[in-house]
Amino acid sequence: MECKIEFKDGFYGEERDDFYNFRWMAEKGKIKIINPDSYKYIQLNVFSNFRDLSQELSVFYKNNLIFKAKLLHQWHFLTFEIDEKEKEMELEFKINKIFPKFYYPNDGRTLSIRLANFKLHEDNEKYINVKDAYENALKNIEEMSKGEVFLSSYPQNLGIDLYEKCNIKPPCVYCLWDESKIMEGTFEDIKINEETFSTYGNFYSKTRKLINCSIGEPFLNPSIEKILNLFERDEKILEISTNGHCFSERILKAIEGKPLIIYISLDAASEKIYSRLRNDQFSRVYENLRKLKDIRRNGWPKIYLVFMPMKANLEDLENFFKLGKEIEADTIILRPLNLVKGKRKPVEREGYKFNYNAEVLSYKENIIIWERALIFSEKYQISVINQLFFGEEEKTRERAEIPKEANLCKIPYPICKEPWENYYILRRGIFPCCYGYKPLGEISSFANCWNLKEIVEIRKYLREGKLSPYCLESISCPIVRRYKKKKKRFLKIFFDFFKK
Repeated sequence: MECKIEFKDGFYGEERDDFYNFRWMAEKGKIKIINPDSYKYIQLNVFSNFRDLSQELSVFYKNNLIFKAKLLHQWHFLTFEIDEKEKEMELEFKINKIFPKFYYPNDGRTLSIRLANFKLHEDNEKYINVKDAYENALKNIEEMSKGEVFLSSYPQNLGIDLYEKCNIKPPCVYCLWDESKIMEGTFEDIKINEETFSTYGNFYSKTRKLINCSIGEPFLNPSIEKILNLFERDEKILEISTNGHCFSERILKAIEGKPLIIYISLDAASEKIYSRLRNDQFSRVYENLRKLKDIRRNGWPKIYLVFMPMKANLEDLENFFKLGKEIEADTIILRPLNLVKGKRKPVEREGYKFNYNAEVLSYKENIIIWERALIFSEKYQISVINQLFFGEEEKTRERAEIPKEANLCKIPYPICKEPWENYYILRRGIFPCCYGYKPLGEISSFANCWNLKEIVEIRKYLREGKLSPYCLESISCPIVRRYKKKKKRFLKIFFDFFKK
């Protein structure tokens, strides 16, 4: 007979957030499992608003504790084993602290955590994968919170390189194609397929999220279907960037309903602007977006439209939000154009002369664009995220006016968590963060670079609230840009004072 799960006292009605259909739980709640006989494991997604591991979930069966776990921040997997084999099982879930009422003053309910996607299964390999990824994330956070710089845990998020070729030729006017291919050298020809990830060992098995950082179009990879099936089997969420040109029926079938966050690099919402940045295929990409909208199942895959503000495309900003609304994108992503050292040769396309250095907006100009974007976000009812604020997430979540009892985090995290949580194994080298200015090793040396002395040094500086020499050379990093902006302002005040 079919196994069923019934939500009893303590669980509220089903709702939906950006990722899942879920139920809020009160301080405790009960579920009934009918016909669990042939199953061995329970798996579920849990969302905690606390960022310091202080919220804990306990599960009881017949008043006996059978599972207990510290909860990670936001959505994550939990899994545990069922020993009993009765026709019906009633499990009681208890939480040690509720989500503070400060955050939902007009909601009469008592809320603690969100729960979603209860599954019963007997796949031992899946159980171990989910369990190991959770335990590693827990250890990684604990090591980071203690300020440890030589880590025994592995990264929670792994940057990967899926494909080396692109289907836009010549490259987009702002693409750092030539520089990247020089960095890749002979490693450009390495083939990535579904078997590659087993060679990554714990760097793959213990990660929770994979982030494609290819300088190339990942959906061109001949093995992409097998790779995506592998990630789905192993309960890995994949963030993947694409130019949107190759959503063939084969690719659409491969991504249908998959746990993917697809970043579509557009930077324009009209044929005119698109052609000056990329090529004359905007109408093709537009039709692909409409197809992509129709193959989502239970909200997956996620569609994130990427807009890099630059002088060449600012007139398309509002139309970009209109496009996002039309194709039901989940989010608009604003991504600052990277700062580069030295001058690049201007590129002329469709009558527009693109001078890279002149196209980069100042911090002040980016803030003005952000204020406009917030207006459009409200007008077209589509969310927007600005990567200019990378590293400021903690500040925006917890402001000074939040009362002490509503504090969601008591851990003094470092000013940047990248070299603890993330690791990038790419053809162009090993990087400690997504904004790193140079590789710290070749792709073949990934196993030996996680605690490389250069990365340990970066962690030491960040632990002390400082930026390392490596960080300061990574001029595209928003944290570094804010630091240099602040330093420049301080020096101006200092020199102005002594001029008087």
